[in-house]
Amino acid sequence: MEVFEEKSNFKMIYDDNSNIIVRKIDDEKLNYTHFMKNVDFIVYVNNIIVFIEVKNYNKKYSELQTEKEREDFFSKFEYRKPENGHSYLYNFIQKARDTFIREYSSNKLGKNIHYYVIVSMPDKISKAILRNMRKDLERYLPIFSNVDESLYTNQFIHTSNVLTEKSWNKFLKNRFGIEVNFYK
Repeated sequence: MEVFEEKSNFKMIYDDNSNIIVRKIDDEKLNYTHFMKNVDFIVYVNNIIVFIEVKNYNKKYSELQTEKEREDFFSKFEYRKPENGHSYLYNFIQKARDTFIREYSSNKLGKNIHYYVIVSMPDKISKAILRNMRKDLERYLPIFSNVDESLYTNQFIHTSNVLTEKSWNKFLKNRFGIEVNFYK
């Protein structure tokens, strides 16, 4: 059994005999330009590449102390372009694009890329917010099914989704052979 942990109280568990390769990008300590961001993990499994970003919003929310901090926290769940303020979703999009550019420039691609954001959400966040985040992620990332195939010789992101740990473990655990958990 192999376990990868992330600073946001998150771990991925998988069988180390399963031909799964996990790269924890923060551990690679590579020098990228100061303005590029990366996803947390890149997983090679079943002849595909999976970009995984992890966000523990439960932990973040529990650390907030003022009403102003809570208002700011909740406001960031709506997509806004950089000139209109920061949003969590804009950050997810930027990380997917930057990681793709870095991997593509390093000749490390060549398989279908799937991008998943796994989140732990406070109960005060409605399911509609999560659904809107999924839709916006697909809208603002060049998902392969949404672009003209004749324009591109190489594809970008094949699929994307924002989901909770429960949804990942229900729908994707068996597909990828990876269980995910947030812990306190």
